[in-house]
Amino acid sequence: MRLGKVPAAQEAFLSDRIAMYEGRPQRYGTQSLPCPDGQYRRWQTEDPEHLNERRAAMGMPPVADDPAETEPTLEALAKYQDWLRGYEEWLRKAGWS
Repeated sequence: MRLGKVPAAQEAFLSDRIAMYEGRPQRYGTQSLPCPDGQYRRWQTEDPEHLNERRAAMGMPPVADDPAETEPTLEALAKYQDWLRGYEEWLRKAGWS
């Protein structure tokens, strides 16, 4: 058994995942969700102007700005709505909402 600290990037991922599940902005920009236009976009981030500085401090690479959302196709919108229903159901079952 190896004893030691968890790598900082893994701590960042876990912290962001919990923040997203609790409906809070994430710190490190590791979590994304599907959008109605079929693209995945980063969950809301606290202080986005300093996001890449926080990532660098955790040994993570920088991220680019999110792309602009486009008009969804009917297929992308239907897939998103199906995903959203499943996600909301999981949140309830897991006790996150």
